[in-house]
Amino acid sequence: MSYKYNNYYYWENVLSNKKEVWKCSIMNTLDLQKSIYINTTILDYDKNTLDNNWACYPDIKSLLGFMQYIYLPTAFFYIVNSDNDDDIFMPICSTEEFIEYIKKTGYNESIVNIMEQNLNELISYWDREELSINTIKEFCYKFNNMWNNEKNILYINVFSNPSEIADFIIKNEDFIEVVEEDIGLSKNQFYNLCENVYYNKFTKNIFVEFLNNKIGCIV
Repeated sequence: MSYKYNNYYYWENVLSNKKEVWKCSIMNTLDLQKSIYINTTILDYDKNTLDNNWACYPDIKSLLGFMQYIYLPTAFFYIVNSDNDDDIFMPICSTEEFIEYIKKTGYNESIVNIMEQNLNELISYWDREELSINTIKEFCYKFNNMWNNEKNILYINVFSNPSEIADFIIKNEDFIEVVEEDIGLSKNQFYNLCENVYYNKFTKNIFVEFLNNKIGCIV
């Protein structure tokens, strides 16, 4: 089956129209509960670079497209060009073209092979009749373990609903006071905020902005 999100032209058009892809809040208009939240990070200790974003996509296929055509190419382009002083760059091209590009950079072959494997795994998901969020979560778990070292961290986490985000943020009771101070809400207030996303128009509209401004990096 063909999906509009499985085409770099779609993402190129989105960007050319100056639409947000990293911090967007695009909820499913037919069923809000199909919306999926994602947190992505590119962290470079040597350059003191941190790029961290929260976004909401309307369904799992749009999320998959963002991961395949936006996040992974941007993160991998940064890694293979880490000796340059350039800012984070977002390459927009087909996945096949991008794989050919990273192979020609002369970067560490074993690492480039891992990049190719990551991208090919995402490609394979388009052929599945049913793609569950658990499959994406499993990919993220493997990806995060793979790309966590002393120099760089690449990180993806996905959440099926706002309450799942709250559970993740406040999973460690030892840090509740710190979290409450950082976000300016008590534990109960934070849970109430998350639970109201589906039912309160104002909360729905500001939730992703709140995540970016108050929660930030959770690596």
